Amino acid sequence: MVFPYSLCGSFGPLGVVASIAGKYTWSTYLKNPKGRPIGMTGYEISLEKNSTLHLEFNEKFKGKTTTTFEVWINSDYDTLNITCPNITLLSKTAINNNLSVYRYRSDSVIHHLQIKALKPCAFWGVEFIHSPQLIYQQCGLVGAQFIHLIQHKKEVVEQLQVLKPDMLIFSYGSNESYSSFDSLTYQTQIETFLNTIKEKLPYAVILISNAPDTRSGGKTPKNEMCINQILELSAKNTNISFLNINEAMGGWESLKKWKFIIRQQNFLLSFLLLKIMKLEMVL
Repeated sequence: MVFPYSLCGSFGPLGVVASIAGKYTWSTYLKNPKGRPIGMTGYEISLEKNSTLHLEFNEKFKGKTTTTFEVWINSDYDTLNITCPNITLLSKTAINNNLSVYRYRSDSVIHHLQIKALKPCAFWGVEFIHSPQLIYQQCGLVGAQFIHLIQHKKEVVEQLQVLKPDMLIFSYGSNESYSSFDSLTYQTQIETFLNTIKEKLPYAVILISNAPDTRSGGKTPKNEMCINQILELSAKNTNISFLNINEAMGGWESLKKWKFIIRQQNFLLSFLLLKIMKLEMVL
């Protein structure tokens, strides 16, 4: 799923040059004053009528564009909401009363894409359709917590039901650690969400991971140990796989060791570069 995060006060994706001609606003899980529906990317762009989103994919783009792609649009109108000039519309599939998926096909592999709003609508992302193969999609919002995803459970689950992933990985824990929270409520919300995912996507393998050793002001965030325990317990209670990232990285206090290793590597690299420069000067 490709989304122009750079238009929403963030960065990336690498290799995608994005711009909008016309009026628009954007919202995220963390900044959503109008309570806009938001899908699994954590972002949405609301386009005014006749506004056009331009996407250019250059050589730095790590994904792979194709001739066939789908555009996810949320709108209050049930008519055709967007158009992609010079590209054939194959179908429009309604997911619910507001969310639709538009499938297009181009005569050649996409390098430039224009999406024009015929009516006010929200852009959720574009997905390039590939032949059956391993496809990895990474979604997330800097600073977001598990609860922010859960607050948009309806939209997220509906989107996942269409995408039909074989595996889902939820990796949280660090951001929650910095704020006060009710541990019982937190655990209940997570387990309810996970059980919903299991019910709606029975074919998907689900994996939860916790947070590695983290530091803020030289100290471990006050809730991190508790949150890691809750994530592991929630996985156990819902019969979901759990990956202990914290343990794999060396456990608590391991961050100091990693910093020491990195400093050693940087020193060694600087030393080797200096030796090479001296050797070149001699030659």
